[in-house]
Amino acid sequence: MKHLARCLRLPAAPLAVLIVTTSLTGLGVATPIPTLAQNPSQDASQGTSQGTSRNTSQSTSRNTTDDTDASDLPAPFTDTSLEAWKERKFAGSTRYRLVEKDGIRALEATSDGSASILYRKEKIDLAVTPTLRWWWRVDTLFDGIDQQRKDGDDFPARLYVVARLGPLPWNTLALNYVWTTSIPAGTVWHNPFTEKAAMIAVRSGPADLGHWVVQERNLVEDFQSAFGRAIDEIAGYAVMTDGDNSGQRATSWFGEMRFLP
Repeated sequence: MKHLARCLRLPAAPLAVLIVTTSLTGLGVATPIPTLAQNPSQDASQGTSQGTSRNTSQSTSRNTTDDTDASDLPAPFTDTSLEAWKERKFAGSTRYRLVEKDGIRALEATSDGSASILYRKEKIDLAVTPTLRWWWRVDTLFDGIDQQRKDGDDFPARLYVVARLGPLPWNTLALNYVWTTSIPAGTVWHNPFTEKAAMIAVRSGPADLGHWVVQERNLVEDFQSAFGRAIDEIAGYAVMTDGDNSGQRATSWFGEMRFLP
């Protein structure tokens, strides 16, 4: 994914290189920095959704992987329309729409060699609700790429959270939770374009393909672990499915995204 930026009308920069920020027009981009070690068919311009699953993944206090009961149903996408969400295109357009998937409302994201992000501005007080829980489903992994390199920075499913550190649009930190092809779950690395974005592999490989999976992360702990910073508020969050670097196709689904104590 090469371009994630311009929501603040700033010059475009490589997507993996950009830091998502919030202000005025939405989650914007940052600057390149050297790396350090119930409307079932609504398009992105209109509405939102929910999901179902089998397995669980959580962070430090809650960021470990456990199995859930197979009878557990995924929670549907939280919003009933996408009016509160905005799309930013970088390399073509990932298709975002609300659908019925496995009997629940879900946000479907389809990339055919394209990259665009769907973001939502919303301040979340992490002192009150530090935990993010979401459901997602992936059916396809990308082959033949190194996802820790700039030219392989494609993922079938991503979820971002962004914290602002000050008034300047590039003064941000971002956590980027991804489903990887082979990078082991639990691996954390800097985005290949900037040290201000941390990549966190929360799911890896084909074992859970075709199943809904629930993830739970403590954002305060993840920001502290990735950046050594105490973060008490985020400015927004986003989802993305992108295949612009590899030219490959993928579809993913997102269910509930909920902030919890």
